[in-house]
Amino acid sequence: PEKTQNSHLRIGAIVRIAPIKDVKTLLYTFARFKQEIPNASLHILGGVDDENYYAECKELVEFLGVQDVHFEGVVKIERFIETLDFTVLTSISEGQPFAILESLAARRPVIATNVGCCKDLIEGDDQDLLGDAGICVPPMHQSALLHAMLQLARDEKRRQEMGNVGAERVRTYYDQELMLTKYNDVYTKAVSSWQG
Repeated sequence: PEKTQNSHLRIGAIVRIAPIKDVKTLLYTFARFKQEIPNASLHILGGVDDENYYAECKELVEFLGVQDVHFEGVVKIERFIETLDFTVLTSISEGQPFAILESLAARRPVIATNVGCCKDLIEGDDQDLLGDAGICVPPMHQSALLHAMLQLARDEKRRQEMGNVGAERVRTYYDQELMLTKYNDVYTKAVSSWQG
C-alpha cells in the first residue's frame, strides 16, 4: 500500500553538523517539501562539529517557520534508522560515506548528492547491475532535491524496492570480511611491488 496524505513520513539525515554537509540546503528544501507533504518530519542524526553552523541551522528553521525538524544529536543509528522511511545526504564533498552504507544495510533508500562515491553506492558501478537504491541529485540544488524527496514520499512500493536493492548491494559488495580481504590484497600488492 502506498503512503496516503494522512500517513506520517519520517525522513532522516545521518550527518555531523558542519558546513561541508550542507544541512541548510536540506532545511530549505524540507520547508518546501512540507507544503506538499505536511505530515512529515525530518530527523537530523549526528553530533555537532561546528557550533556556529549549528546555531545558524537552528535560526534558519525558526526563520522558515518549518515544523517537525528534530536535531536528535548522537543516537544509536541501528535502532533509530528502523523508524525512518528514507534518508537524505546533502554533502558538498564526500569520500565513501558510511551514512549511505548504514541506510542501505537497513533497507532504507537514500537521496544523496552526486559527490565522492555516492553515485556508485546508490546506483552501482559497471559490474553491479542490481539497480537503484535511491536517487542522486546535484549538490546544492534545492529543486532536484525536492523532486527526489517527493518521488520517494509518494511511492512506498518504490522505497521498498530500492531498500531491497540497497541491502543486497551492501551484502554483496560491502561485507566487512570482503572489504578486509580487498584491503589486504591492495596492501600485499603494494608491498610486493615496493620490494620488487
